[in-house]
Amino acid sequence: MAIKRIVDTGFWTDDKVVDEFTPEDRYFMLYLMTNPHSSQLGIYKFNKRIMAFELGYSVEAVSVLLDRFQDKYHVVVISEETSEIAILNYLRYSIIKGGKPVEDLLIREIGEIKNKDLIGKVFEHIKDYKNLNLTVVKVIEEILYTKLNINDNENENDNENEESYTDTPHESCNESYDDTSSDPVKKTDKIQDVVDLFNTIVPSMPKVKSLTATRKKNITLRLKDFGMEKIVEVFHKAEASDFLCGRVKEWKAGFDWVMKPENFVKIMEGNYVNNENGKAKSTMPETSPERQKAYEEMEVTAAVDLWPDLEAE
Repeated sequence: MAIKRIVDTGFWTDDKVVDEFTPEDRYFMLYLMTNPHSSQLGIYKFNKRIMAFELGYSVEAVSVLLDRFQDKYHVVVISEETSEIAILNYLRYSIIKGGKPVEDLLIREIGEIKNKDLIGKVFEHIKDYKNLNLTVVKVIEEILYTKLNINDNENENDNENEESYTDTPHESCNESYDDTSSDPVKKTDKIQDVVDLFNTIVPSMPKVKSLTATRKKNITLRLKDFGMEKIVEVFHKAEASDFLCGRVKEWKAGFDWVMKPENFVKIMEGNYVNNENGKAKSTMPETSPERQKAYEEMEVTAAVDLWPDLEAE
């Protein structure tokens, strides 16, 4: 079930929104509050390339908007090091009913934040406002004054040992892949971009939660052979296919199945588009050995997606 976010109607009469925001600013602010990567806390990881794709903007336009919202309007704080963004006033309006479940959710989300300075800046900004939800007040008192400094020191030590597939900002969703690049960080960035795009564009299939050696190899080869733009096109076609997304059969395809060279080409060439009646269509006969093999591969893929640690490296 989709997550619901609350936007107070007072947003449209807020002095800053009325006097300073352009129509584009209002659209961007609503996106920051309600996008699928947002959190109840108002602090979450972001990727400029994904933001650009979801908004229909260029990466450069997103960068300009982020700078404007941080440096001119002072409504967000951004950590470039951890690729996290904090909406300073979000907790003033995002929680209507409190209680233990909401408190537990906020505590869990706080634990997932890498840059603990963002928590302190948000809480210091809103702690003196009247009419804050009592659960928010309780969390602020517990975290800001008793736990924040301890957790910050612990997380600094933990983060030094974490392997990161990086979420750094990038230049363009359509830039070509240079397999000859000697920069391993640049290659890793592009591999993670493909994963992020799949998880965003193809919500009907299991999300990719880990990057194995096999997945890195397949992504690298598809980037080299077809480029990022064609991969995005294939992801859109896969999401539109009822056959591949399991809307007409018990099994559904997954990331590994889509990225196999023979399957990738079939999707790209339109072999799994729905027919004119809206029902899924495949170019393979219903009882053909090829279709039976496809179902078997889907079953294996589903198992791999559920238990990625079992996949051979």
